[in-house]
Order: sequence, then C-alpha cells, then structure tokens
Amino acid sequence: MIGHGRGHLDCPGAAPHPPLALRLTRPWLWDRLDDRARDQVRSWPAGTLLHTPVGNNWWLFPFTVGGFLIEADMS
Repeated sequence: MIGHGRGHLDCPGAAPHPPLALRLTRPWLWDRLDDRARDQVRSWPAGTLLHTPVGNNWWLFPFTVGGFLIEADMS
C-alpha cells in the first residue's frame, strides 16, 4: 500500500513504479512538472534506499529508484 494519506510508503515494492513510469515518460511528464512538483516526487521514493531488500527480485527496486533519482538530479 502506498501512504494511506501519510506521505510515505508502506511497501517498499511500490516505490519503483512511479519513478519508473516518470523515467520512461520523461519528455511528456517529468520535463513538464514545475520545480515544486519535481522536489516532492524526488523526495517521495528516496526513503526506500535506506532499507536492505530481501534476497529476491526486490534488489531491483532500489536500483530502479536510484536510477530515477540520479536522472532527476538528486543525490
């Protein structure tokens, strides 16, 4: 579940979906967002990088989020 209105992720597995979609649709979506919206989007999945994934495909999630954040100029 994502956030339940609390502004954070309840499931780390949900974190890469919006960043991946924004990365794939960058010219149509990301590039058209204003700076405030970009800052909010960048900060939302960043917390997932602090968790150690379990030993399965969840290792792909931080790489997907991290790749988006690098492209979004957030270090």
